[in-house]
Amino acid sequence: MPRYKTLKHQLNRFLLLTGYTLEEFSVLLASISKRFLEFVETQTLDRNQRRKKRRYTLNKNSCLPTQEDQLLFILIYLRKAMVPGVFSERFGMSQLVANIYHK
Repeated sequence: MPRYKTLKHQLNRFLLLTGYTLEEFSVLLASISKRFLEFVETQTLDRNQRRKKRRYTLNKNSCLPTQEDQLLFILIYLRKAMVPGVFSERFGMSQLVANIYHK
């Protein structure tokens, strides 16, 4: 499973899997993180109002323990169905072969 810690050093692979450069990812992460933290402070995930303000903490036992990994998962999920390069990455084939199967 791709992890942000590993992929951030593999810039071409990162771009292939997410569609974003590392710089674009960082800007997106900062924006989303800020809005998410503001949201969960006053509302539950099913949009009910909280009675008290709540500080959000990441679950360290999660399979996606960091906000970077969570955003990475979302971006790869949203991109995977359209890009042959992702198929080549996931199934261990060349991009040329993936392009042939993708058509």
